[in-house]
Amino acid sequence: MEQVMEYVMEEEKVSCDQDLISSTQVLRLPEGIYSFTAPESGAAALRGDLILPAMQVGLAPVRSAGRVEFLAGASIVDRWLAQDTDMIIVRITGGDAALFLTSVRLPDSPGMAVDVRRLTADPGTAAHISGQVADNAGEPLNPLPVRILTHIRNVGDLHFLDCWAGWIGQKLPIEAFAVLSAGDLATDSIEYCGLTAEGIETAWVGGPALCGSKGFGAPMLGFAIRLKPELAPLYECIYSGRFVSGAIVGPLEGGVVCCSTIPGDALEGIDLCIAERRVQESLATVSA
Repeated sequence: MEQVMEYVMEEEKVSCDQDLISSTQVLRLPEGIYSFTAPESGAAALRGDLILPAMQVGLAPVRSAGRVEFLAGASIVDRWLAQDTDMIIVRITGGDAALFLTSVRLPDSPGMAVDVRRLTADPGTAAHISGQVADNAGEPLNPLPVRILTHIRNVGDLHFLDCWAGWIGQKLPIEAFAVLSAGDLATDSIEYCGLTAEGIETAWVGGPALCGSKGFGAPMLGFAIRLKPELAPLYECIYSGRFVSGAIVGPLEGGVVCCSTIPGDALEGIDLCIAERRVQESLATVSA
């Protein structure tokens, strides 16, 4: 995950309520998908249910070329970050966009630190498998750009390119997924299946068909990916899974089901590497 920025909201305006101080910041971002968190919020309850410090992420009152979509988990109230576990996803398409960040705090508390990251790499501690796996000659693989769609509980559909697909570290299960593309390969040349919450393996489907369910609260417990037989001698297809428990399983290949050894451990992230085999290796495989 590429970190875009980390800063502390500076005091700009004192509210009419002398017990509270508010500050604002305009943040302009280019097209992309971003996560907003407050990892060191130190939130405390005030006057019953009010939690401070807190920050709201919204649209700035300026014209922007991009279209903005906000995605948040069930714990988020009207796009307010308050707890250190809160996260808001902002998807910007069609150009850049200006966001308005509004922070509220007590006079004796520090400004709120906001962490903004672009979702283009693994936000967890595990390395992307394309950097771990080498061919038979020991050379690192040169992977194709892979795009995966995941439907995440309480969030919805998110697209990921060349990274862990899923909301890593947030314990939000993947309920469905699809491999949308892998370089110039025909999408239906990639096949995949899932392991349902009941432990039943689904039928194999070809890209970009969706595997799993949406809106039923049924997490996936595993998955498997393979290429059509005629492509296996020409391309590597290697994948790993990350689960809500934090367990990472893989790398695997050949359509082997990737699942946790912990019963009921829901799938949280998918990492896929598809890479062209070297010519010598491909010829040897075909002639064998």
